[in-house]
Amino acid sequence: MGVEETRAAVDEAYVAQPGWAALTARERSDLLWRWHQLIIAMQAISPRF
Repeated sequence: MGVEETRAAVDEAYVAQPGWAALTARERSDLLWRWHQLIIAMQAISPRF
């Protein structure tokens, strides 16, 4: 990731943070768990993922 991509990622995270903070701990946990499950599923399909 280069400088511009890093800056863009930080800018997007800054914009997204209030929405993330508005979620309950349980909602954040559920989202992270679903993300984890998607990663595991993708690894089963493509080991390079």
